[in-house]
Amino acid sequence: MYVPEQYQQSKIEEKETAELSFIKEFNDTTVLVRLTNFSTYTEKFIKNNFPLLNEYRNLILDLRDNPGGDINVMASISDLFLPRGSIIATDKMRLFNKVYRARSSKTLEFDNIIILQNKNTASASENMIAALSENLDNVTLIGEKTFGKGIGQFTMPLRRGFAVKATVLLWYGPKGKNFHGEGIEPHIKYVEDDIIEFALSKIN
Repeated sequence: MYVPEQYQQSKIEEKETAELSFIKEFNDTTVLVRLTNFSTYTEKFIKNNFPLLNEYRNLILDLRDNPGGDINVMASISDLFLPRGSIIATDKMRLFNKVYRARSSKTLEFDNIIILQNKNTASASENMIAALSENLDNVTLIGEKTFGKGIGQFTMPLRRGFAVKATVLLWYGPKGKNFHGEGIEPHIKYVEDDIIEFALSKIN
C-alpha cells in the first residue's frame, strides 16, 4: 500500500531515473543506448530517437542496473527489434495468460546487438534480454548473470491519492522459461570497468 506521499514520490523517482537514459554515438557504425528503466518516459525517449538509431548498423544496449518497470513499455520497445509475430513474453496469471507478440516488423534492424547486463538487471529488463536473444541470432550478452526476477506487479491508484501494489503474474520468455530465482547468464562473462570498450572490441 502506498500512502499519497509515497505514491507521488515513486512517480517522481520513476521520471528522474528515466531521465538518466542516454545515447552515445561511437563511430559511423556503432551506437550505445543506455536504458535506466521501462516507463512511459523511456518509451518516448526511444521513439523520439528512432531516426538517429536507424542510421547505425551496430547497437550496444546497456541494461546494467536497470530494475525493470512497465511490462507494456518493455514489449513496445522490444517490438521494434523483432519480426512480426515473434513472441516477446507470456504473462501467466491466475485466471488467464497474456501473450505479447511483435506487431511491427524489425523497424530497428542491426547487424550486431550487444546487451550489457549485471546482477542488478532485473524484471522487465530480463524480459527484454530474453525476447531479443531468443528471437534473434545476432545478439550477444556480456556482463554478469542477471538478478532473476520473473514476477510482475501491478500498481492500482486508489481514491484520495492512495495506491496498492500487488504481485499478479509470472512472466515467461519466448521459449517458455521463467527466470525467477535463476537469472540469465551472459554469453561472455565480463565484470571489468571497461566493459563498454570490451563490447566495442567484439564488434570491431
